[in-house]
Amino acid sequence: MTAREAFALTPEFYVEPPLHASPEPFLTAMAAAGVRAKIRTGGVSPDQISGAESLVWFMTAARSAGVSFKATAGLHHALRSVRPLTYGPDAPTGLVHGFLNLFLAAALIRSLDAGAAEALRLIEERSSSVLRLDSRGVSWSGRRLGSEELALGRTFALSFGSCSFLEPVADLKEMRWL
Repeated sequence: MTAREAFALTPEFYVEPPLHASPEPFLTAMAAAGVRAKIRTGGVSPDQISGAESLVWFMTAARSAGVSFKATAGLHHALRSVRPLTYGPDAPTGLVHGFLNLFLAAALIRSLDAGAAEALRLIEERSSSVLRLDSRGVSWSGRRLGSEELALGRTFALSFGSCSFLEPVADLKEMRWL
């Protein structure tokens, strides 16, 4: 066996369905084609940031279609917050999504079949004080996501992209999750 054969990988293909229209037909076609979804959650101006309702709509439709996804753009911080949208000195600010909000909401939707209203509240959560992490899972607003639900959520929400390695880590350290 050659090194090329030993390390041969099957590529995963991601498609970004539009969020201005119903994602269901796109996600159904993606499931049939065996591709994964990509959702853009932010940008360099406030108008490029997906609404919380759109994210929940997308994740609920992706769960129904059986399509896993990754999230890109703007997920530099753990929790939803108002932040500068670029690193420039006069950067515009906007309400950005948190990667922790996104992953916990995805786990909630995927493993517990939560309603859209509950997932929306989690996507919009801004306070770390209502999230409790322990060795068996995460609690939030009377809801518990145990290790099994979190693991199942990770097979649904696969990854996120951030222009920064330091900001996500700093946020988790500040929350005492790292």
